[in-house]
Amino acid sequence: MHRLVVDTNVIISSFLSAGHPRNIIRELIIPTKAILLISIEVKTEYRQVVGYKKFEKYPLFQEESKITMENILSLAEQTSIKHQFDLLPDYDDNKFLDLAYAGKADFLITGNTRHFPIKKFYNTTIISPQKYWNTYWS
Repeated sequence: MHRLVVDTNVIISSFLSAGHPRNIIRELIIPTKAILLISIEVKTEYRQVVGYKKFEKYPLFQEESKITMENILSLAEQTSIKHQFDLLPDYDDNKFLDLAYAGKADFLITGNTRHFPIKKFYNTTIISPQKYWNTYWS
């Protein structure tokens, strides 16, 4: 079973449209075919971003996202961060590397591969939702 770190942009995309991010959340994480890793820092960011005003224009976003968010967080494996890295251009994205390292993730799934210029971080492959889905699940 894959151990996954999922960037916030993938979570948000899963609430806004059909596609690979939604497949990963609804067909892998919720039915526990893959393990979602979570840290306090990542959980805080997920909840914060879901509450952004810019998403109010999408019908049912708030209701669906809050219910689904709590569902996936209840299924996630809570991981404590013991080492903090400073390798990425956007400092805030380092929390995902921290989590991948601490949780021994197989994959870090992100829709912003430009923000993650490295393709491999220790034993974690950094991959887009489309490539992950098409390579490992379809």
